[in-house]
Amino acid sequence: EVFAEPKLIHAAMQECKELLQADSCMLYVADPNGQDTEHYLVEGSTPELDSLAVAKQVVSSGQVLYLPDAQREVTAATGLSRGVASLLCVPVLDGTTPVGAVQAVKAAGQRGTALSTKDLATAQAFAAYLGTLIQGCRLSIELQDWTTQNRRLSAFLEAVRDQALTDRDGLLGHASSLTQDLLQAERCTVFQVDLAQGGLYTAPGAGDRELGVVKEVLQTGRTVTKSSILAAPVYFQQQMVAVVQVTNKKSSGGTGPFSRADEELLRYVAAFMAVSLRTSQLYESLVASPNVAKTLQLASASPPSPKSPKSAKRGARFAPLPLEEVEQVMAIALTDEERQALPTIDFNVHPYHEDPALAPRLLPLMVQMLRDLGVLDAFPALGLPLLFRFLVRVRSLYNDVPYHNWTHAFDVTHGCYLLLKALDPDLHWTPLERFVLFVSCVLHDAGHRGLNNGHYLKTRAPVGLMCQAAGTDSVMELYHCSLALEVLSDDETDVFQVLSPEDRTTAFQSLIYIILATDMAHHGTLCQAFADN
Repeated sequence: EVFAEPKLIHAAMQECKELLQADSCMLYVADPNGQDTEHYLVEGSTPELDSLAVAKQVVSSGQVLYLPDAQREVTAATGLSRGVASLLCVPVLDGTTPVGAVQAVKAAGQRGTALSTKDLATAQAFAAYLGTLIQGCRLSIELQDWTTQNRRLSAFLEAVRDQALTDRDGLLGHASSLTQDLLQAERCTVFQVDLAQGGLYTAPGAGDRELGVVKEVLQTGRTVTKSSILAAPVYFQQQMVAVVQVTNKKSSGGTGPFSRADEELLRYVAAFMAVSLRTSQLYESLVASPNVAKTLQLASASPPSPKSPKSAKRGARFAPLPLEEVEQVMAIALTDEERQALPTIDFNVHPYHEDPALAPRLLPLMVQMLRDLGVLDAFPALGLPLLFRFLVRVRSLYNDVPYHNWTHAFDVTHGCYLLLKALDPDLHWTPLERFVLFVSCVLHDAGHRGLNNGHYLKTRAPVGLMCQAAGTDSVMELYHCSLALEVLSDDETDVFQVLSPEDRTTAFQSLIYIILATDMAHHGTLCQAFADN
């Protein structure tokens, strides 16, 4: 089970014995997991020694032990006996780490000379060869394990992807059962984090054992392994939304600890659960609110009311707003240089992206754009606290991906701001149109994960399946729309609440149309339609 080529090693040790003309020869390999066992693998034997003490000493020290006249070195500490005339023991290295030892013995009373320095050099060369062989065999085993794990993970994804999105408890229960089989555990439990209440919600049928490990994951935000328990956080939008825990790894001897490979598999499962949970939540939002569903279809229905119970429920999906952070960004005063550069094409956003100390200044710069466009004067009820809460919330929804990040959102907003400034004398845009374009720019890539629509469609991810069922391939654009509607359905961040019912309907319809139009698959068609008209 340990080596890919045990016959080769056996033959190699026979060759070593003949090369050294030794009476006995042995390969000792230490347990790579550090378990307190007598040995991991022994090939051959040296019956003249009382124990494996010599080989273990060489592995521990990494130093060669060469005793051409062993009769002078007979001690209980080394395990030597009067039957050993000459001894050499050479460490076997896996890279630079001693993992075993080659040991050769000349027995007392036998004909022939003692083991020479030439024999020592031969043994060292042979040990180097065995080290390479052991390293190759272990890499081969790791590759086999990796292939097996990937096959099991693929089977897991294949089995769970068709679970009904409308049944979140069923989705979690099915995923838990599959995870239990995937990691060969006796038990798997998924604990959902209630962001509003700060507590835990466990899917029906799952117990609440080993809550101490779960609480440690909640506190540290990291995977925790303790004895026979393995628990990992499930993150979405940089917020922990659940904890998945497995207990008691099944093995031939009963149960045992989980390995590093198991930890990696559980992280994959946690990532999948995050997407599935979020997709299920979005699906519930669409089903629960006919107005939202119709808006997503660009129908003329009224948008969700900012005071409705459903709106409050959707708003509660987010963690509480960091009000101290809102106050801090509101207190930032722009410099004269920033005010002068902002309405020009020379304004450079990159220093704000590269310097964390400058990054918060992007929010008051956005407010300055809105003020310069006349929106704050046109809608005095908007107010700076509401506007800054909106911007802080939306910024938290952007992920740290190479391109579609918060800096990109600012850059797009600034570009449209410059176009409005340059073209307004000819276009005569109303304050409402300017306001809606600004909000759409800020929200247009919220939650982007750095992957394109094709990825979600080709991998048949749940969110891709949902969009295909709705008859569209604009996976991420629909997702951005869904997040936008959630933000604008929360009293704390709904900047459209200051509009009249008629203007509010127009604003939602325009917002959805603008965000959907950012799908580059439709860019050519839209540009041609614009040119034709």
